[in-house]
Amino acid sequence: MGGCVGRRRKTGSVDDDAPEARAPLEPAAAPPEPAPAAAVAAGQPPAAAPPEVSDPPEVSDPPESEEPPEPAEQPMDIHKPKPIHSLRELGTEIGVIVVGILIALGLEQAVESWHINERTEAAQAAVDSEVRFNLAKANRELDMRACMERQLAALSDAIGQDDQDEVRRLLATGAIVEPFPWTDAAWRAAVDSGVADRFDQVRRRNYWLIYGTVNATDRAQDEYWDAYNRVRAIALSGLSSSPQAATVEIAELARMKAAEEQKLSATGILKDNARRLFGFESTAAEMASMPAIKDELERCQAAAAALAG
Repeated sequence: MGGCVGRRRKTGSVDDDAPEARAPLEPAAAPPEPAPAAAVAAGQPPAAAPPEVSDPPEVSDPPESEEPPEPAEQPMDIHKPKPIHSLRELGTEIGVIVVGILIALGLEQAVESWHINERTEAAQAAVDSEVRFNLAKANRELDMRACMERQLAALSDAIGQDDQDEVRRLLATGAIVEPFPWTDAAWRAAVDSGVADRFDQVRRRNYWLIYGTVNATDRAQDEYWDAYNRVRAIALSGLSSSPQAATVEIAELARMKAAEEQKLSATGILKDNARRLFGFESTAAEMASMPAIKDELERCQAAAAALAG
C-alpha cells in the first residue's frame, strides 16, 4: 500500500493537500516574432515593435446647471381671536365692526350720488339742447309768418269767389312750407326715467311751461296740415265744382286759418318763455342747422310777392 503511493508521486500526480495544486496555472507567454531575414543578413538590429496606442480618455459631459431651489413657502400668519374677558372689550369689538360697516355704506352712497348727479346733468343738458332746437323752429315759423299769411289769404279769396281755377293754380304754384315735427323726446325720457324729479324745482316748472307750449304748437300744426291736404285733394281732383265739395273747402279753409293762428300764437309764447325763463336766444348756427328745405324762406317770400303784384 505504501509502495503504491510512492509510485503515484513519481509519475507526477498532484496531491490534493499541496498548495501548488490549488493555484491556477498562468498562460504561457507568446514566443517573440522572428526578425525579418533581410534585416538579419544586413546585420541590422531588428526594428522595435510599435508602441501600443491607448484609447483616448472619455470626456464626461459637463454637469447640467442646477435650477435654484424654490424658496420655501412662508407660513401663513394666522391671528387667532383673543378671548373676550370683559364687556368693555366686547363693546370695542362691536364698535370696530359698526364703524367699518358705516364707512362702507357711506362710500357706496357717495359713489351712487356721484352717478346720479352725472345722469341728472346729462339729462338736463339734453333737455336744454332740445329746448333750443324748438326755439329755432319757432323763429323759423315766425320768419315765415308774413309770406304764409299772404298765400293763405289769396287761397281764401279764391275759394270764397268759387274760382276753382285760381284755387288749383295757387295750390300747384304756391310755396306753402312743409312742416317738420316739434320734438319732446329728451324731456319725455327724463320724465319717464324719473331723472326730471331731481331737477331744480323752479327749472322743472319752467320746462313744463315750455313743453306745454311745444305740444300745443305741434297739435295746431297737425290740424293745419290735415286741413290743407284735404283742400288740396278736393281742388286737384276736380270734385270742387259740386256744391258739397265747395262747402267742404270752405270748412277746411276755416280750420286752416284757426290752426295757423293758434300755431303762430304758441310759437310767439315759446320764444318769449325761452328768453325769459332760460335766457335762450337762437344763434345763426342753430338756425342754419334746422332740417329745412333749401331756400324755403326765399321761395315763400317770392310766392307772396307774386300774389301782391
